[in-house]
Amino acid sequence: MSRARMPVLACLATLALALSACDAAPEATAPDPAADAPAADVETPAPNSDASIPAAQPVTAIPAAMQGRWGMTEADCDPNEPANKGLMTIDGTTLTFYESVAEIGQAMLAGDNALRGTFDYEGEGMQWSRDLTLTLSGPDTLVLEEIGDDAPPGPRSYSKCN
Repeated sequence: MSRARMPVLACLATLALALSACDAAPEATAPDPAADAPAADVETPAPNSDASIPAAQPVTAIPAAMQGRWGMTEADCDPNEPANKGLMTIDGTTLTFYESVAEIGQAMLAGDNALRGTFDYEGEGMQWSRDLTLTLSGPDTLVLEEIGDDAPPGPRSYSKCN
């Protein structure tokens, strides 16, 4: 027998032993008292998931609860104020600011109060994309946080205009 075939035969013999061990009868174990108990009517969350966080769902429109006129100050909500630079108007697909407009791109909705997505901006002769999060913090407060190296720092809070 050649030396090249010996390691192959040794591997095959090891494999045969391993497979024969699979056919052996399982060892007897003590009965589990919990196995006879009736199952509880409790839904078990999937592994590595947090049951308190709703699954994100793709969306193509901004939720109705987030739509409307939102101001950073009371003066921003005054339609007669010509310099209401903190006004943000939201419709089904766009955020309109004092000098720019952002249109929804790819976005995900998590529950009824949080939207995260990429928005395509245009303003003052420029175009750019930015990730952002819109979060309703109660019926009259909306928090906008833009994400990225060139984004304005920190979240900005808006109040619903009457």
